[in-house]
Amino acid sequence: PDTAEETMDILSNFIRSGTIGVAMLDSVDALESKEDVAKSYTESSMMKIAKLMSEAMRDLSKATVDFNTLLIAINQCRVGSNGHQMVETVSGGGALKYYASQRCRFKTSGQSKDYKQALTIAAVPKKNKLSPGLISADTSFEFIPGKGILKMADYLDAATQFGVIRQGGPMYYLTAPDSHPAEEVSRTEDGIKVIGKFKGKAEFNAWLEEGNNTTMFSEIVTTAFDNIKNDMKSQNDEANTD
Repeated sequence: PDTAEETMDILSNFIRSGTIGVAMLDSVDALESKEDVAKSYTESSMMKIAKLMSEAMRDLSKATVDFNTLLIAINQCRVGSNGHQMVETVSGGGALKYYASQRCRFKTSGQSKDYKQALTIAAVPKKNKLSPGLISADTSFEFIPGKGILKMADYLDAATQFGVIRQGGPMYYLTAPDSHPAEEVSRTEDGIKVIGKFKGKAEFNAWLEEGNNTTMFSEIVTTAFDNIKNDMKSQNDEANTD
């Protein structure tokens, strides 16, 4: 598409076709209206994209529900002046913030300490209408430019949060679920049942690459996550009942 208007028409048609499950707008900051394309450098066309986004979000928010489609919109943060202070803002006005069910900010926090050529990306939820409130969900993940997210590193961090992995100094302990065969289970000095212990993330990643360990580990993490979700749902139901 040559203009923002064409982009929104194409996006709306794709969603309403009912043939896709996920649509992505990359990015809002790169959109140019017809006036932006036609104007000279000396002419002003303020608020054109903000007005367009306001109209488009009213249309697309309903279309995504009607056709069961996930719309992901990428935007960039900017720093602007507001009177006597510098404030952070985003392109496209406030319509995207208002209509979004979830908003998350991703920010590079520096080079990874555990993996070469990787960056640590911090993810901070700003809005979440799809889960109970007052729950901290800040997290981070390792990202290699040109390759993507290190999935196993992300799994390891998630498993640590869910209690599947217990960390003591440089050692990582993989806890054993109740259904795991007893002959493969040992106990730590604290009496915790574990499947294995690893010195550092590198040794743990090497274990994952052996046999069916990745599949087994994924199933353990998924089960733990489902248990946590069920506990949270029960607590939320009890709070609503009270």
